[in-house]
Amino acid sequence: MSLTVKQISATPNRKYLLYQCVPSSETRGRRPTHNNGCFKWAVRMTKDPNFNIQTKCKWCGNRGRKNAGTVEVFETRQEAEFEMYRRNASLQFSNTTEVIE
Repeated sequence: MSLTVKQISATPNRKYLLYQCVPSSETRGRRPTHNNGCFKWAVRMTKDPNFNIQTKCKWCGNRGRKNAGTVEVFETRQEAEFEMYRRNASLQFSNTTEVIE
């Protein structure tokens, strides 16, 4: 369960952010992989109250910028990771055409 804005401001410094690796709209820079994203979910801890962070995907290495509108906030790492595994599991089987017996 992600936190509301009121709960976010009432909790201590550390927050755990759930974010999705998506293609970037950033066109500057040298990296040729700006537009690549693996669409997997990941968790990051931050103390930044504005949630303006730059992340590095642990699966594909894409470095995207995130803000409060593109993340979900959790109080504990366990809650955030549980939601991450749940969402990544649904991604894994969403586009498959093979029959699993």
